[in-house]
Amino acid sequence: MAKKPKPLDLGNLISVPEAAVIAGVDERHMRRLVASGKVRGAKAGRNYLVDREAAAAWERERNPKKPC
Repeated sequence: MAKKPKPLDLGNLISVPEAAVIAGVDERHMRRLVASGKVRGAKAGRNYLVDREAAAAWERERNPKKPC
């Protein structure tokens, strides 16, 4: 049985430019990440909204902290 995705918290959604800054990527790349499902988000009309926690998690995944 497939695991159901956690519903998006509408209060936690941010714009693509904000998410791109948090994740350290270009806005176009962030749109592609959301469209492909690699980062949680939603399409509202012509615009994408990104889950703030998912953008931060993407950045942590790309740049893991090195243990001392």
